[in-house]
Amino acid sequence: MIKLVLSLVLMLFLVSCGSISAPSVTGNETASPPTELAVAKTTSTSVVLTWSAASGDVYAYKIYRDGTEVGTTIKAGPASAAPTVFSDNNLNPATTYVYSVAASSTFGKETASPNTVIATTLPAGPLDPPTRVTVTQTTVDSVSLNWEASNYTVPGAVLTYSIYRNGTLIGTTTAAAGQGGSFTDTKLSPATTYYYSVSVSTESTLSAPVSATTASTSISLTSTVITFAGSPLHQGSADGLGGWATFYQPYGMVRLGGYIYLADSGNHTIRRIDLATSQVSTVAGTPGVLGAADGIGAAARFDTPRGITTDGTNLYVTDSGNNAIRKFDPVSGAVTTFAGTLGSRGFLDGIGTVARFYAPRGIASDGSSLYVADTYNNVIRKISIADASVSTIAGTKIKGSNDGVGPGASFFYPYGITCDGPNLYVTDTCNHTIRKIVIASMQVTTLAGRPGFSGSADGPGGDAGFYYPDGILSDGTSLYVCDTSNYTIRKVNIATANVVTLAGKAGASGTTDGSGSLPRFRAPRGIALYGDQLFITDFVSHTVRRITLQ
Repeated sequence: MIKLVLSLVLMLFLVSCGSISAPSVTGNETASPPTELAVAKTTSTSVVLTWSAASGDVYAYKIYRDGTEVGTTIKAGPASAAPTVFSDNNLNPATTYVYSVAASSTFGKETASPNTVIATTLPAGPLDPPTRVTVTQTTVDSVSLNWEASNYTVPGAVLTYSIYRNGTLIGTTTAAAGQGGSFTDTKLSPATTYYYSVSVSTESTLSAPVSATTASTSISLTSTVITFAGSPLHQGSADGLGGWATFYQPYGMVRLGGYIYLADSGNHTIRRIDLATSQVSTVAGTPGVLGAADGIGAAARFDTPRGITTDGTNLYVTDSGNNAIRKFDPVSGAVTTFAGTLGSRGFLDGIGTVARFYAPRGIASDGSSLYVADTYNNVIRKISIADASVSTIAGTKIKGSNDGVGPGASFFYPYGITCDGPNLYVTDTCNHTIRKIVIASMQVTTLAGRPGFSGSADGPGGDAGFYYPDGILSDGTSLYVCDTSNYTIRKVNIATANVVTLAGKAGASGTTDGSGSLPRFRAPRGIALYGDQLFITDFVSHTVRRITLQ
């Protein structure tokens, strides 16, 4: 009777719970091959490898060097995964090895990676440190650096760059031998100077230190940028209100009365914008028709006009492709050739059309004289408005970056120029600097930037960096600079030479309007000021932007 009862209970249990069986283990489970095997780091005695995890039954990874197994990474438990990084140590310096990796299943079945990698250990002796460590950008609380490669360029070597702030290691980054690197140091204090050096892991000495000073305030937070005229990335020559108008590579600009006049270089015309209404009109030249002719309004011809200025009555244009300075009467619309001969380039002082220029760009006026950045001649010229006599006040035709008096100074393709009365300020574009010229003595000095070194760092004088700056404007206290290849607008305090970024972000191009860190430029070139508003020609996006300063 008892046996019958037990049998019935067992039958009920099986019906309610189903049959119970042991898991089936066949020993045939395998893993997919690991992929993306790479060398993450090399030193003189080690190689660090990484790869992407395999799927399936992965119990371990086996690492092979030159066909021989040299190590494994194994699961730590049922819920864990086998590590996908391995350091091969105790190697010979300056030696090349070939690595592969295989995924191993629970039952030891291996699936090899489809690729191998070559790694070369570093030499035992010290490496040279990275070269040309530069500060590329500073903000209120960050400093960005980049550097050129160490001279160790053996294929298969992966270098670890170590970054030091004030002598203390703050981070590392890796790159293949022959490549440089970059690093951004964050959470810094405002208005503070730091010193940075870089080494190749522990295998080199430190590079020469460079200094960087964080900004004291974030001016860009109160500078609002809008597109005032033109349609972003839509080139054309249509007149009209604001965004209904189109431009083609607008360049220099100047304010006269309630209007802005600009050289629309790709259209070979002079355009006018009503500041009250944003109405755009073509006042000289014919859109799309280049040439070399004086005349009234549309009958005149230009060839890639670049710079434009005013003496308070007339406008003067650097007709760059024609190697001449043109005069425009905004009342009658008459265009005449003021200095230089249309189509004849050269380097010659003289009266009016006797003088010769070579692709002049920037132009400024103090009311009685014009000052011209004679770009391809690498000199600064002066033109008397009274008699059109042309003289050279600074530089020679030889490219350089020397400070000095008159011909004792040298420039490398000066683009922009502005005048505050007694002084001229020049964007020495290919030197990546801002130069100052005292007109009375013709003394030339470097105000900001470091000759021959591009960058975007804010800071005083030579600690600041520029990247092919172009348009420049003085309000008597500050300089406003179109830092073209940084896609930013910079502000330079004339008294202290301190440089801050006013709008835009270095290295980030675009057409976005807004305030703070949001605005983007594509290639700011020309600049004009009206009250608390800056107007910028954005050359590549074919627009005129407006920055409201606060």
